[in-house]
Amino acid sequence: MFSSIRTCSLLSLRATQCMVSRPVMLRPLSSARPYTTDGSAIRFTRSHEWIKVTGDEAVVGISEHAQHLLGEIVFVDLPEPGAQVSAGDSLGAVESVKSSVDYYSPCDGTVIAVNEAVSTEPQMVNAGAQSTGWLVKMTKPSASQLEHLMDATAYAQHCEEEDA
Repeated sequence: MFSSIRTCSLLSLRATQCMVSRPVMLRPLSSARPYTTDGSAIRFTRSHEWIKVTGDEAVVGISEHAQHLLGEIVFVDLPEPGAQVSAGDSLGAVESVKSSVDYYSPCDGTVIAVNEAVSTEPQMVNAGAQSTGWLVKMTKPSASQLEHLMDATAYAQHCEEEDA
């Protein structure tokens, strides 16, 4: 079933790349951007992961923008709780009907929980990538680990520049 899927990174996912054997149209982005611009606590990576620190933990997932680019998500690979990761390490993969992409840790830390629900219902990521479709909970990163990440405004600009 997945023999025609190419693996690529979220950063390189475009209409002209990572295509299956048949043409696939990406949904156009509306003027209402498919990610939040009101969450100052949410930070974003250039490769379209988000992180939100709450208390002593951080929640990580792929951005709304990324899930729009991927289309219908059919499988989510999650890391094992207890895994030690460094910023930039692959946490797992998200597969859609048109491609498979790795998602990466935005910071150093330990995986303390995973969203098992997305394993059995991967479409939860499409329905709420930055809410119910979260992927991983990690130990709280240091403030310096978050400094290089983008706030919602910078991420919106980053996405517009990539889409141009």
